[in-house]
Amino acid sequence: MTEYRSLGYYKRDDLTRELFLPMPGKSDKVMYRSGDLGKELPDGSISFLGRCDDQYKIRGHRVNLSEIETVIMGHPQNNSFAFAIDMTSIYR
Repeated sequence: MTEYRSLGYYKRDDLTRELFLPMPGKSDKVMYRSGDLGKELPDGSISFLGRCDDQYKIRGHRVNLSEIETVIMGHPQNNSFAFAIDMTSIYR
């Protein structure tokens, strides 16, 4: 936990309310909903477990799998497809 976090989005109270949430069990603390999934360990550190949406960062670029899916599904020669992500190569 740090005291050096943002207080919210500039002139976007709606987005601030949506993404800056009270921490469960710590009503005086606020967390930012980034899309990362993690758990707090007994020593206070956080273990990264993955994402709770379909956005990934690959070589510094944010990639939304749903956007790729839309383009591929729109191709006239496409019948079906599948994604396979090697998480070990993404989060090094």
